[in-house]
Amino acid sequence: MKLYWTYNSIPELADLPKDKRKEVWATCHRKMLHRYIWVACVIGAVCVPAGMIIGESYFGRIGGIIEAMIAGGIGGLIIGEVKVAMTRPHIREYLISHEKTN
Repeated sequence: MKLYWTYNSIPELADLPKDKRKEVWATCHRKMLHRYIWVACVIGAVCVPAGMIIGESYFGRIGGIIEAMIAGGIGGLIIGEVKVAMTRPHIREYLISHEKTN
């Protein structure tokens, strides 16, 4: 599985100039933002409490807090990758539709 750390690493945006890359990302991300928010809430609601429960059962109260922070970071990584995966089809559509007009 490829991880997308920056706009440059997204294949659809890699060949575009920096300003255009940000513009395309912002436009396409807005189209699916309402669905993405729900996905992020579900992933966050699963990862953080799961980390806290596991950490508390093995390491006590402080371990639970530390484990919740670690699980939150892992959840954030997952959320970021889901965001890119959900946005890429919109980027493709945007680039195809704007390519025909240019």
